[in-house]
Amino acid sequence: HQWKGARWGLTTTLGHYAYPDTSFDYDYSDLSVVVDFRGRYFYGITYTDDLSSLGAAAIDHEIGLAHALPAEIELSASLGSFDVEGPRGTDYTHYNVGATRLVGRFALDLRYYETSREVISYFGTSATDRWVLSLSYAIRPRN
Repeated sequence: HQWKGARWGLTTTLGHYAYPDTSFDYDYSDLSVVVDFRGRYFYGITYTDDLSSLGAAAIDHEIGLAHALPAEIELSASLGSFDVEGPRGTDYTHYNVGATRLVGRFALDLRYYETSREVISYFGTSATDRWVLSLSYAIRPRN
């Protein structure tokens, strides 16, 4: 659900992610609330009932900013902290910084991600810091 005022905005999201036919239970749910000021500065909090299939709930606090440039380009960054239930030492911070270029319904995003949590990718390499290039397409509802 989303509400936008003249200066402030509020977005709430409830999601459930299901992975059927897998030998391991990856399913989880999350609830997030994001407050933004003028669509440029935001604070978000997300509750996840099973972070990364660790069997532990977590809360993520995140602050961020976005700055529009000419030619449909936006620079953005965020900094967050996961507070994870359970064993000590599982809390961690994360951040990202990047640029997005809009072309019609397409968005091309180049972003650098880093986390203080040691993460190993499916290929056996460190996934603690990564450059990610993504292409998205917006599906607009019919009027």
